[in-house]
Amino acid sequence: MNKKLMLCAALLTGAFSSFAEAGDTAKKSDFSLTVGLKGWYKDFATSTTWQGDRANNTNVLYADSDAKLSAIPNLTLKWRDFFATGSYFIPSDYDFNLGKNYFANDPVGYDIKAKGKRSDYDLSLGYMILPNVGAALGYKQVKQDWHLSVSRAGALVTEIDSKATLSGPFAGLILIAPLMDQFTLIGNLAYGLGMEWKYEPSTPKDKASYISTELSAVYRPSAMPQLGLQMGYKYQSIDTNFKMIYGDATGPDTTKGPFLGLSYTM
Repeated sequence: MNKKLMLCAALLTGAFSSFAEAGDTAKKSDFSLTVGLKGWYKDFATSTTWQGDRANNTNVLYADSDAKLSAIPNLTLKWRDFFATGSYFIPSDYDFNLGKNYFANDPVGYDIKAKGKRSDYDLSLGYMILPNVGAALGYKQVKQDWHLSVSRAGALVTEIDSKATLSGPFAGLILIAPLMDQFTLIGNLAYGLGMEWKYEPSTPKDKASYISTELSAVYRPSAMPQLGLQMGYKYQSIDTNFKMIYGDATGPDTTKGPFLGLSYTM
């Protein structure tokens, strides 16, 4: 089996939302198993609405968190040119200060602070079309838990707990370019196919577009080619079409930043 094929298939670990750090190995068997762990140091910016029923709310709230390191374990099973992959974004906690928010005919405004928890997972099945080109179809889910504290003129008005879950299929593509014997450059792209947000305890559902791209380099030491070291940059975007009572509004959700990864192929 061509070692570049094994590299492509192993790199698809993480189902296109968090490609693994695996690479080519000295083995040439038809079957391989790759386990990996990625550390992603990312910025997280998101948007939400603070009234679940949206009956009196035309505002979409935008929030940024401080950069945080998150762990993403991943796994790839490969047989010949076929592969199955999965990754799990271990839940991370975030603090947001949404600042002063004004609504119609309200000169005082509301101060809104939020705490959030986010986790992702991806599953995919794929095929190596060419030695340096792979494609896959998969399923992605993002979960966000929110706790919002809303105050007005220094007095607490309300506290709101809610959950939001994005899910749906995606398609992905990966390209590799060997730089030299021990280094490989990898680029990938994933695009959501009809993804949708669902909320608790409120009932609205919102359509969302999803795109993820990543560029990285993998190094495999000649003394231990089963080991892969990866460094790169990843960008992920979810644009939500909020269905508001007075018209639709778009809310972005982005995670981006550098990452380091380690993998081992058996």
